[in-house]
Formats: sequence, structure tokens, C-alpha cells
Amino acid sequence: MSTTPPGGEKPPIDDDMLNAYVDGRLDSTMRAHVAAWLEENPDQAARLADWQAGDEALRAAYEPVTEEPVPARLAAFALPAAKAARPWWRQAAAAMLLLAVGAAGGYGIAQLNRAPLPVEGLNARHLADSAASAHRVFTVEVRHPVEVGADQEQHLVTWLGKRVGAKLIAPRLEEKGYKLVGGRLLSSDAGPAAQLMYENREGKRVTAYVASSVADGQTAFQFRQQGKVSTFYWVDNGTGYALSGDVERAALLDIAKIVYAQLQP
Repeated sequence: MSTTPPGGEKPPIDDDMLNAYVDGRLDSTMRAHVAAWLEENPDQAARLADWQAGDEALRAAYEPVTEEPVPARLAAFALPAAKAARPWWRQAAAAMLLLAVGAAGGYGIAQLNRAPLPVEGLNARHLADSAASAHRVFTVEVRHPVEVGADQEQHLVTWLGKRVGAKLIAPRLEEKGYKLVGGRLLSSDAGPAAQLMYENREGKRVTAYVASSVADGQTAFQFRQQGKVSTFYWVDNGTGYALSGDVERAALLDIAKIVYAQLQP
């Protein structure tokens, strides 16, 4: 665990520090230090979101291996339970995952995040992963949750729409108790992406994510759960949409239907 040096001076924030932040290896003092720095450096926060999306992609690709049964031809070589906390093949799979993450590093993971994804439907799922990662990064921000506030809504949607390459509006969610906080420009596999953030009276936030050039053409709602963050996502004419939030699935679906109806009347 990384800690503040005895002299009280905080070390410079470099890629090693950011990787430790993503991996949860910082103590509370250093984590707060990095979080404050990210608030003042939104471009670095966006890069961090890319790294987290890469982590999720690796995890989704390799975790199922750890749940597969031991092949019969290898069972005889498994260590007794008394000598191993878990089967050797799980340790090997976990080691392979850690090696892949460690070798990739921040830049490598970001590049993996942008690599071609030829499997049908995977691009849309990756859109959902990116939306969920961006949701986790920015919804916890207090001082700088967005780049442009709701008081400049027309400028916000015009700017983001031009960058994303899609006609964009800010859906009205007041009937569900959520008001627009604002939005920001992010990066996606295919280029710019937009995030709109909403908040209710209890301070709970949901985010809408829009990115163009998504390969999967499915228009039906699809659902993905990552920890506490739920995401409904869909693709229409190459533009991908995702709604993410730490809310119950049924409630998020109701909001997603409203967003869908307003973005694609």
C-alpha cells in the first residue's frame, strides 16, 4: 500500500501513482491527494477512465477461465486442499491475469482498449464498459463533476454533439426526480464520446454516455452489471448510447426508456 512519506511531502503523481490509484493500493491520504489532482486535470481523469475500461475488458475475458472445472487428465496433479488454498489452475489463471495487467501498464491497457474487437456484439458491450468506468470516475467528484454546467445547456449539447458527430440533446428526467448537472467530453474506442450527468435530491447520480462509430447494430436494450454500477445500452445507426447508475435495475430501465424516447423520437 502506498503511503505519504514521513516528511509529509506528497510524491509527484505519475503513471505508477495513477496505476496504484486504479488498483486501490493507496492509503486514504494519498487517494484523496490523487482524487483532488484528477479534479484539476480532467484530461488525465479521462485517461484514467480508459485504463479502468481496459481492466474491465481483461477481467471479463479471463475471469470465466477460473470457474471452469479441472480437466480430468489434469486432476491427478492438483495439490491437496491442505497444501493449497485454491486449485493450482486458479492460481495460474489469476497469475496470467495479473501478468497481463502488469505488463500492459497504463498506456498498454489504453491501447488494448482501442484494439479492434472483431467478435460480434463485443464493441457494444465495450461501450457499456467504458460508460460504466466513466460513471465511476466522475460521479464521485464534488467540485468538478462536469466540464460544462447545466446553466450552459445549449452550448453543452451543441459542443458535445459536434465533437461526437451526432445530434444531441439533454433528456429531461425531472419526472424521475433527476436534474441535469452538466456534461463533459470523453474519449472512446472510435474517438470522442459525451457524458451527461444527472442528480436527484438525495445526491444519487446517473450518467448518459454517447459515442459514435459503434460496430454492433443492435437497437434493443441490453443490460450489463459491473459491481454496483448497472448499465442499459443500445446502438442505433452506428451511434451507441448507455445509461449508467448505482440504482435498481427496474428504476434504471424506466429512466433508460425516457432517454431512448427523447434521444430517438
